[in-house]
Amino acid sequence: MYLAIPLTEKSRQKLLSVFAPKFSIVVAHHITLCGPKTFGTSIGMPQSVVDEYLSRENTIEVIGYATDESLETVTVRINGSTLAQHGGRPLHITLSHEPTRKPVESSFVILANDHQYLKSPLLLDANCAKIFH
Repeated sequence: MYLAIPLTEKSRQKLLSVFAPKFSIVVAHHITLCGPKTFGTSIGMPQSVVDEYLSRENTIEVIGYATDESLETVTVRINGSTLAQHGGRPLHITLSHEPTRKPVESSFVILANDHQYLKSPLLLDANCAKIFH
């Protein structure tokens, strides 16, 4: 199980209009907060935090951009925080990638490349949800 914040279609289109995809597989779908290896564990997000995300509107701001030769991503701030609860990785939305890459690699692209901050945040609408894969 994943805990994620899926973008509304309106926000997805807004994001893609500002950041035209560079690579062949376009994602721009969600922000993963907690994955299957950490959901409900001591290194993952406590149930109280999960309940808090699920019970309220969350403020989503795109604050930066990072890319390498085959994957691009934007960094986000949720309710003032830029780090995910699962391992402290940067919160992000994978924009696009080539078939040789996976969206889960976005955190590494942010950490390994020159991250560009936006002059002003881009606000997005999204609803927190449990996503089953």
